[in-house]
Amino acid sequence: MREGFRYVRDPRIIASNPSVQVETRRAVWTSKIMLYSTDTHVMQSLDERVNSLPALFALEWHRLSGKPWDWKLVRVSNSAFEIPADLY
Repeated sequence: MREGFRYVRDPRIIASNPSVQVETRRAVWTSKIMLYSTDTHVMQSLDERVNSLPALFALEWHRLSGKPWDWKLVRVSNSAFEIPADLY
């Protein structure tokens, strides 16, 4: 994400109707995600590849210790998202 957002001017991420399922050492956040930018060229690509996806994004977090802030993002998934081969 850090590499991709380096090229995006004024990025905004909007999540609609998020839900969170929390277990003892694991949490999963799910929502439809929309990405916005002030760069029209980048926005065209974001609309085509991310904003048009019908499936929800799932962010899986693992708790690393008993500290309330000690969580690590371990997986981001969306069953409809595909990375084109020419981007590798």
